[in-house]
Amino acid sequence: MTEAVLSNIGLGILPSSISKLKHLRYLDLSKNEVIKRLPSSITELLNLQTLKLYSCKRLEELPRKLRNMTSLRHLETGECTGLTHAIWDWAANFTSNINTIHNGHGFLRKD
Repeated sequence: MTEAVLSNIGLGILPSSISKLKHLRYLDLSKNEVIKRLPSSITELLNLQTLKLYSCKRLEELPRKLRNMTSLRHLETGECTGLTHAIWDWAANFTSNINTIHNGHGFLRKD
């Protein structure tokens, strides 16, 4: 499986077993408004290129090692009101190959 669309399904907890989907390239968790945290095991998805978290309103933080994911190119966090502007503080230190971070108010692009 290379794509998983789990948007708007009332997901409260993303199981740590998500890391078993080694070939996953696209993960859409948008509109799961009760999810508060992502498991750190999500950072083991070494082929993940796109992570959509749009409107995960209670999401409080992103795993620290997410910024080290070498394949991750696009991160969408628009309307993740629990993150507030922490996303920009987090993004300022990212070392991965992320090209675009969208938080609903603007894009951060890496040149």
